Amino acid sequence: MHIFFFSTSEDFSSYHRKREVEAISEKLDGGCTFFNRPRFFLGSRNNKNALAKSSSKVTEQELYTLLPLSIAFKHSLLLFLFVKLPILCQLTLYRMKNDISQSSLFHWIYKPDQFLYLPTDNLVYLQYDNYKDDKGYFYGRNERFDETVEQCINTSLVSLFTSNRLLQQENVKRSHSFYYPNAISRSLINQNVPNNIVVKDSVTIGFIGQIDNSFSSEILESIATQYPQYQIVLVGPVSNAKAQEVIDSHSNIIEKGYVPYEELSELISTFDIGICPYSFDTFNTYRNPLKVYEFFSYGLPVVCTNCDVDENTKGYLSVTSSVDEFIQKISYELTTNTVAKKHFRINFAKNNCWDNRADFVIQKLKAFT
Repeated sequence: MHIFFFSTSEDFSSYHRKREVEAISEKLDGGCTFFNRPRFFLGSRNNKNALAKSSSKVTEQELYTLLPLSIAFKHSLLLFLFVKLPILCQLTLYRMKNDISQSSLFHWIYKPDQFLYLPTDNLVYLQYDNYKDDKGYFYGRNERFDETVEQCINTSLVSLFTSNRLLQQENVKRSHSFYYPNAISRSLINQNVPNNIVVKDSVTIGFIGQIDNSFSSEILESIATQYPQYQIVLVGPVSNAKAQEVIDSHSNIIEKGYVPYEELSELISTFDIGICPYSFDTFNTYRNPLKVYEFFSYGLPVVCTNCDVDENTKGYLSVTSSVDEFIQKISYELTTNTVAKKHFRINFAKNNCWDNRADFVIQKLKAFT
């Protein structure tokens, strides 16, 4: 079995689902090929070329088009002639050169627009966001969006949804569609299971992730104001201007910026509670927060907005529907934390690592080989 992963990113090192690809590739006898987002053959790309440091079973490859995608998408004929045909030729040559059997090859895509110019035979479709309400996703506003999503689901051998709400929203009835939540690297799991609750002089509230426009600056402002005695540590790049203003105006907020994944364990171990302060909107309603799994890896209590958290975590974190409730639940989670809850969270994280996801999806795909 071999899988062609078709990225939505420009290089493997920065791909946000990189560890998913690595975990699956480790389980495959034939390995996998990771194709970066196609680019115009006259364009340039700053490839970080960090693949050598990751799984040896992942091969990173470029795909080229004869027109920029932004132009080709303006007309279906342009897309076919100058994007789809050149890509199909490149993939055929690559497959023949590397002696990859067509019958045991799967094509894995992540977004509906990819369906329009990439191979659709032996298709795996993974939907990890509510794309229609993603303001940064150009195809979400296309008049053919719903039709294309339906085609992705109906054409795929296996369709995967990181959110149960996404699964229900698409009204999926076929047996090939599955709930496939986010996961973490097993290296994050705390190997020293706590036997007591450590009472410290100060409390650290932690967040890990992109501080972008889906992040609520209003919630951050309220936390900093209502808990001036607590330290708030934000780990991740900041692109939200309002959030940056809040950070700059409060001395109890510490901005760490980007931190390599390999160093996250050290930071998470210093947190007393994790937060997922996303904006209260329809996009985040369908979000399956990866952060929950990361915080659970150290048994931390979590407060998040009305995201689509796994049903099995209920009672071990707080899901809120307003800013005031979010603030209140921080105190509640800190005061009601127990050793039993910490043990449950860590065990939950252990069962939700990328190697678990790899075993699941490969089992489903083997039914077709």
